[in-house]
Formats: sequence, structure tokens, C-alpha cells
Amino acid sequence: CYRMCDATAVYREHSVGESSSSIAYGLGFGKPLLASATDSFCEMIGNSGILFRNTREMITELLEKFAAGEIDLSPYEQHARQLREEYRWDNYLRKILALNAN
Repeated sequence: CYRMCDATAVYREHSVGESSSSIAYGLGFGKPLLASATDSFCEMIGNSGILFRNTREMITELLEKFAAGEIDLSPYEQHARQLREEYRWDNYLRKILALNAN
């Protein structure tokens, strides 16, 4: 599903400090994100998506604009792919091994 989608949408009415595996999976496939503007989501997403106020009206409005073609996701796709490359397991493992070698 993630491979076939245009973007990953994650909505939370409130946050208890959790992160979301949907965000991680979406970024893993280089997909831009549409997500609630919770602190943990903001930190994970960076420039790889659009954050919106945590209301049903805002997600509805954003999805309607997205469906109508009013939102260009290409800049977010590029950032999502960069994050995917940065956090690939082999790159992450190299960073850990380098830290432990010192």
C-alpha cells in the first residue's frame, strides 16, 4: 500500500508523545506526509510533508485540496527520499560503528 500511494496521511486529535509507525513506513518508501502538527510528528517529518492543525475540519480541507490537485507534493517527495536515504539501516549502522570505534 505504501509503495502505491501518493502520500501518507496521519491524523491524531491529541498526542501523548507517541511517534507513528505510519510516518516511518511512509518515509521508508520516500512518500511525503500529511500529518497532525503534534510535537513528535513535527520532529520526525521536518520538510518531508505538510503539517496541519489537529482538527477534523483541517484534515478534511487538506485532503480535498490534495484530491483536487491543488497541492504540489514534489518538494516534499524530494525531502522524504533524502530522509529515507539518511536513515537507511546500512547508513545508520555505519554511524553507530563509527561512534563505537572512537
